[in-house]
Amino acid sequence: MSSQTNPASERRIQPRLPGPFPVRVRVTNAGRVFDTHTLADNLSEGGLYLQLPAQFTAGTRLFTLCRLPGGASVAARCRVLRTDAKPLGLCGVAVRFSRARMLASTAV
Repeated sequence: MSSQTNPASERRIQPRLPGPFPVRVRVTNAGRVFDTHTLADNLSEGGLYLQLPAQFTAGTRLFTLCRLPGGASVAARCRVLRTDAKPLGLCGVAVRFSRARMLASTAV
């Protein structure tokens, strides 16, 4: 399979804002908590594509706090859509927002 994108097979409906964007990710599963800081490769109105040091199954619920240029943030409850193996033990994780809220910058 080629690593190049074929425009005819592009399934994205919403435009992407290219990153990287700093993101805090928190997952609580069966009483265990996974909490880390990472980067999002891109952001859209509907979700994020993250780089994580752990793999999650499709449907896993997580919370993200993504910092945008200019200081505003997006706080979101998300669900994992898919994961992709990456080099150096990382995993690309596509998430869809279930509920998202824009938080204004606190900078004066």
